[in-house]
Amino acid sequence: MGRDSLSYAASVTDDSGPKAPAGWYHDPAGTLRWWDGQTWGVAAPPPTPPLAPKQVGIDQAGPGTEPASTAGPYSVSVARQKAWLFFLFGAHNWYLNRQPVAGIWLALWVVLVVLILTLFIPSAALQVLAIVAAAPLFIALLVWWIVDLAIMDTLVNDANGRARSNRGLSTPR
Repeated sequence: MGRDSLSYAASVTDDSGPKAPAGWYHDPAGTLRWWDGQTWGVAAPPPTPPLAPKQVGIDQAGPGTEPASTAGPYSVSVARQKAWLFFLFGAHNWYLNRQPVAGIWLALWVVLVVLILTLFIPSAALQVLAIVAAAPLFIALLVWWIVDLAIMDTLVNDANGRARSNRGLSTPR
């Protein structure tokens, strides 16, 4: 409006000019009241306090709602701890109920360990083969692990979504 409400309210009741349109204004006493274009109405009710945000649990989420990443049995911080502490075993994948991925992860680490152990066999051909095969495998597993750490929020959200769709059948151990 450009003018403060008290001066505007004074112009509403002033007979010298045009009347203000209907709306909520402060009357000459400073009380917020309804102006119908001709007369003042009753005072406005006191403002109501804002409502607290509703907490939605796993079973209360309605259709089409996207629950928060913390809603569910799996935790991002626990998954990250498992990824850091037990990366050789793919513990974060086992924790997030991703058994096929965790199995592949573990099998590749076993292959890598076997390739490293072949370095101790006194055969130059086997040692070269072990180095040629082990280095790219180790780099691939390291990149995979870094990517998993980077997308851990998404992995946990997916695991929580699967747990919700299974109605709690997939819970962490």
